[in-house]
Amino acid sequence: MAGALSPRQKMINMMYLILTGMLALNVSKDILNAFVVVNNSLVVTNKNFDSKVQDSYLIFANALKQNPEKVKEYYDKAMLVKKNTDELIGFIKDAKIKVIMETDKISKDEALKVVDSVIAIKAKENFDDPTRVFCGVASENCTGAIASEIKKRIEDYKKKIYEILGKDKDKIKLSLITDGVYFDANKTKINWEQNNFQHMVLVAAITNLNRIIGEIKNAEFDAVNQLFSSVSNLDFKFDQLKARVVPKSKIVTVGENYEADLFVAAWDSKQTPEIWIGDFDTVTWKPKGPVQKLETFVAGIGKFISGGGVGDHIITGVIKIPSPTPGEQPRYFPFKDEYKVIPSTSTVSNTKMNVLYVGLGNPVSISVPGTASDKINASITGGSIVRKGNGNFIVTVPGTLQGKTVKINVSATTASGTTKGAGSYEFRVMGIPRPESYLTTAKTNGPTPKNLLIQGELKARLMGFVYEGVGFNIISYTVMRSGDGKKANGNGSKFNSEVISLINSTKSGGMLFFDLIKASGPGGIQQLSPVIVTIQ
Repeated sequence: MAGALSPRQKMINMMYLILTGMLALNVSKDILNAFVVVNNSLVVTNKNFDSKVQDSYLIFANALKQNPEKVKEYYDKAMLVKKNTDELIGFIKDAKIKVIMETDKISKDEALKVVDSVIAIKAKENFDDPTRVFCGVASENCTGAIASEIKKRIEDYKKKIYEILGKDKDKIKLSLITDGVYFDANKTKINWEQNNFQHMVLVAAITNLNRIIGEIKNAEFDAVNQLFSSVSNLDFKFDQLKARVVPKSKIVTVGENYEADLFVAAWDSKQTPEIWIGDFDTVTWKPKGPVQKLETFVAGIGKFISGGGVGDHIITGVIKIPSPTPGEQPRYFPFKDEYKVIPSTSTVSNTKMNVLYVGLGNPVSISVPGTASDKINASITGGSIVRKGNGNFIVTVPGTLQGKTVKINVSATTASGTTKGAGSYEFRVMGIPRPESYLTTAKTNGPTPKNLLIQGELKARLMGFVYEGVGFNIISYTVMRSGDGKKANGNGSKFNSEVISLINSTKSGGMLFFDLIKASGPGGIQQLSPVIVTIQ
């Protein structure tokens, strides 16, 4: 029922009543601290309630911008509710400040600092000064002072709210009760003012005022929402109904479920709406950039066709439908959807050649039909696998796995967010073939001139190995001459002065043996086969 208190506020109110009764029995000061707890809860609740009411006003304001002719009458009434609420709560807040100032004997500025955190109030147990402030000096029934003024203002507030609601006033019941039947501890009948403020300690009086503020905010919230619900919703008439199936995806992989939304769609076959593709301001409904008007319709249903490059795409726009009431603003219905474009490719794989080489970054391409590349995951039973984008991965395997097999396990994230296995693939781990050494300027079909040989270098190459960019660098070698066994040592691929001197001093027909050749490359350092050259 409108006007009902929230469970939290009901509990706080009940705690307040219990604590008030215990105070009447002169219970210890622990009860005063309990009032502090209840008061702090009320302060938090009132702030939350105020935030909810402000949200209601914001919704009202947005509705006013979209359809001022229909909403203005009720919006103006909501502003009257706000004005009366602010005035009443302002008066009660002033009363809180006044009672704190006169009881604690402090200035207004000091009272403002402790009003929401009553733990800092010194005279929490004082009831003489609060009674004097709220009930007056000589009044036995607590009338004629601030308490009576609060009661009168509450009753005036309720009357004004019901007048603002007009014919809808019976749809809510405000919880601000001032005409109830009350009794003191001796079961003597008392009035509202006495029940709430007479002989009430300061901390209890402040807590009571915060409780009343909470009930006022609750009344404001109910009144504003009733006004908003009184704004008649536009009624659209539809003469066509059809069952619709909207799947999350029309491509389902093994282990994944087909999911779809099933509903009845309604439309007016006699009226074609305007459908605009693009980004729009949801308050003014003005485009924020280039827009496109949809021109293709079948039985009142717009047909949108779009392609695009590989990747994620978002479609946004609005559907504009004229109001069924002449002279009223059209209604706008924003929409947003997403789709993916995946490559239309095929994969051919020679399963007998599934090989991974030690020491190399082995490129591997992985695809799962119907799944975007960023939703594909892969792991390996040995070594490591790193994503490089667009379905490409780099796999490295250590030398300890040479001669063994490893498995690459593939999984895919479905449209529902779950992960499904998409197969396992076995690969053999092999070492890179040993490279062969050669002299770049040495002739293979006869003796080589000295001057030609010393212009060359000692190199290493992988014969018939298809990986691009894989190479070895010469680290060191030894050159020995046949006949006298004279030697020279070299580092790197080029010849140093010692090697050049050995070459130049070799007689025609003499042979040079390039041996103990070491080269570094993927997988480490290898010793290569010797090279023999005959001097011309």
